[in-house]
Amino acid sequence: MFPPRLPVPVAPFPRMTSRLARLAVALILLLPGAATIAQSTVPLRPLVGTTATGLVTAVLDGDTFDIVLDGRAGTVRVRTFGIDAPERGEPYSNVALRQARVLLFNQRVTITGRDIDRYDRLVASVRAGGQDVGAALIEAGLACHFTRYSNEASLAEAEARARANGAGFWAPGAPKPRCVTTGATPGGPTTTPRGLVAAGPFHGNVNSRVYHAPHCRNYRCKNCTQIFGTEDDAQGAGYRPAQDCLRR
Repeated sequence: MFPPRLPVPVAPFPRMTSRLARLAVALILLLPGAATIAQSTVPLRPLVGTTATGLVTAVLDGDTFDIVLDGRAGTVRVRTFGIDAPERGEPYSNVALRQARVLLFNQRVTITGRDIDRYDRLVASVRAGGQDVGAALIEAGLACHFTRYSNEASLAEAEARARANGAGFWAPGAPKPRCVTTGATPGGPTTTPRGLVAAGPFHGNVNSRVYHAPHCRNYRCKNCTQIFGTEDDAQGAGYRPAQDCLRR
């Protein structure tokens, strides 16, 4: 006669593991920049230097959104060129997000690829409803002109109007986001591009007007046909360090 079968105790470890996993995910989502971790499912390099249209499916913050391009299966994560909007938790971050959603969400927009940043987002000029989205956010005082990477006159003029009108965070006494206090815009301590701290020759993208060092992944991009011996030569010709290889 066999002895009675005793119930096998179930260890609580799987449940604890599940709880720890959920906690880990929550902590990751709270990290600065977590919302902008790249989710592009379309090859980005062919989009640099080209113009495409599509439907915006999500807006992550004031300067980042997802788009499904016409004729392409998959999503492209886009960083709006030439602007720096407040990050989560900074003054006016929620206002900038709401305005970006008004301008972009579920809208058909046109993007022109400029570069690929270090988060594998397509950096692109963006037009929606007949207007430049970056300039609109800057003029509303909800984003800074990102002069480290852009010398666009239209964006500089939009910021000048925002300052003069006291729009958004330019209002007297309004709290200022990091892009103002750390120099993404003139008036902060950093107004000129930092170099790549590398040996040349450097390849300049004739469309986006950025330059790449030999260690950068876009060094041999199809539009990188301008060659510079030094970074001084590149910057003197009006080129900026590429975001995808800029040492921070």
